[in-house]
Amino acid sequence: MTRNWASTRAAAAFEFTPEAGQQYALRIDTPEGIEGRVALPPVQNDGVVLHVVNGVVTDKIDVVLTSAKKDRKLLVGAYCRGQLLAHQTINAAAGAPVAVSLAPTATVGGVYRRHGLRGRRQTS
Repeated sequence: MTRNWASTRAAAAFEFTPEAGQQYALRIDTPEGIEGRVALPPVQNDGVVLHVVNGVVTDKIDVVLTSAKKDRKLLVGAYCRGQLLAHQTINAAAGAPVAVSLAPTATVGGVYRRHGLRGRRQTS
């Protein structure tokens, strides 16, 4: 894999598109003196891709969701320190990227977690 990443002392980001049928591992080679290899999970041929447009945000969180092979109703949310900051439900058509802009209402600072969840039918 060719590296395509940006790094600061606090965080790093990279882009990676796996190919079906291949096995991948994360190899740690920096900083000096720290080494390791971690096997990544097998590549799935279906699922949802969540891409965070900007690694550092101040007022809104832009994400793009893509459902690989089938139409899905999804709930995407942003959390920080266990507090839900923003969420939105979307309909994602198979193979069509859907841009979502989450606008947190709370002013919590720190590392945000973003989740994409499938909707489920409730039965009574």
